[in-house]
Amino acid sequence: MDWYMQGGSHARAAWLLIGATLSFMLYWFTVEHVPLRSWLDRRFGAAAWFIGNKLLGTILFGVAVPMLSLILYPSLNLAMMGLRRPSGHWPLAISLTVLLAFASWNKNRKIARSHGDFGRYPEIRLSEWKVRTIVLHVSLWSLYLLAYEFMFRGVLLTVCTETMGFPLAVGINVAIYGLAHVPKGVQEAVGAVVLGYVLCILTQASGSVCFAWLIHCALAIVNGLSAFHYRSDMHLVGRKG
Repeated sequence: MDWYMQGGSHARAAWLLIGATLSFMLYWFTVEHVPLRSWLDRRFGAAAWFIGNKLLGTILFGVAVPMLSLILYPSLNLAMMGLRRPSGHWPLAISLTVLLAFASWNKNRKIARSHGDFGRYPEIRLSEWKVRTIVLHVSLWSLYLLAYEFMFRGVLLTVCTETMGFPLAVGINVAIYGLAHVPKGVQEAVGAVVLGYVLCILTQASGSVCFAWLIHCALAIVNGLSAFHYRSDMHLVGRKG
């Protein structure tokens, strides 16, 4: 019963998982707080929630959780947790990136043809986009997803692998990743389980979170841009628009 007072590897892994869970809960309940979002929209404009959303996630996932891991595991460093150049497997990673980007665009094309609902995408809810809006969309998604993938496929996968072995570490990683997508619907939750497994294997093989980040960016950025492209209530305006 006193496992939580011990300094063993399993106890430290448990504290890290708890810390990551609390970070994700803080993020989720903050960005899904409707009164806060409404206030941000009124006070700073329709892009404010998107900016705050991505910056908060970047701080929690890319700074807070890694700092906790370095405190609990001083023998580890950022490179050991995947923040380094990949060793090989570039053709496979690039192929998956292109394939999933195409699938993401094609999904929204089908939604448009069937007059379906694009849901929460794109997350920047402006009716008129400019070039700087696209730059904001791409840059903040990229920053956020670097932090996100570093937490999942870097910190958590590395620590759990060191503590309990790679197969079980993948199972825990995929389980948490899938559950994190449940509020976004059945399709995203099931897709997250499959994608999470692939990204864990690719990260382990390459020794880097770079490919996971690249693939995830392709999915999220193309999904947002294609939803914007096909939505009838949004359009791109020129510099003078």
